Amino acid sequence: MDVWLTIVSVFLSVLVVLADEAVEDGFCVGPDDCEAAVAGATNEDKPSGYREPLGITVKAHFAMACFWGVEATFGCQPGVVRVRAGYMGGEKETPTYKDLGDHTEAVEVEYDPYVTKYSELLKVFWKYHDYTAEYKTQYMSAIFYSDEEQRDLAEAGRRVREENGENVATKILPAKVFYRAENYHQKYFLRQHEQLVSELLLSEDDFMMSSITSRLLCYIAGPGEEADFLLEAESLGLSERQIDYILELMKTKQYEGCAP
Repeated sequence: MDVWLTIVSVFLSVLVVLADEAVEDGFCVGPDDCEAAVAGATNEDKPSGYREPLGITVKAHFAMACFWGVEATFGCQPGVVRVRAGYMGGEKETPTYKDLGDHTEAVEVEYDPYVTKYSELLKVFWKYHDYTAEYKTQYMSAIFYSDEEQRDLAEAGRRVREENGENVATKILPAKVFYRAENYHQKYFLRQHEQLVSELLLSEDDFMMSSITSRLLCYIAGPGEEADFLLEAESLGLSERQIDYILELMKTKQYEGCAP
């Protein structure tokens, strides 16, 4: 028995040495080591920790002439938990970007009803795209309602604008199946920053479903403002270096809303 204990002890000591060498050489063997090793990050760069928000969410669906820009528009609005790009409104089953059928590019917005209201999301919808423009079905302006309250609020917003003399092209339609778009469409503008994405240490599924990616997308490529970002940067588990990088991106972004 003593011999086996000695062998196991030596074996574990060797593993520890190899692990330390691996981290020093830029490789990692566990979550904590990976955080420090990714992109040569130092201990000062290590994220302080991030926890995905829990609780009840409600879904809203909007089409605003594109979906890359719409994701970025809603991602960091107050109360928004996550956003996803996809296809909606048509009859074709399992549409794809290259075989869209009669669907429209749309975004699914999950929000916390205790923090914000559907009426607040509608304000964002009307503000950030040209709802008077007539586009083909793929890019049309539309609100897909899930219940009578959403329908009534959407119709009230359209009615106000029509009474002001505007030619509103927005269609208000019952929500059907929302088909998630291909991975490369999800958080498209955030994906262009590969170094930052790699440091988030998220699987592909987590990248698409996480709240942090939705909110970062909005700050990097949407209407998110610097003051709001700084207020929640720590809760997003970002390092000082990552915060500085995002602030630099925000200085040069040119967000003008959504257009096909």
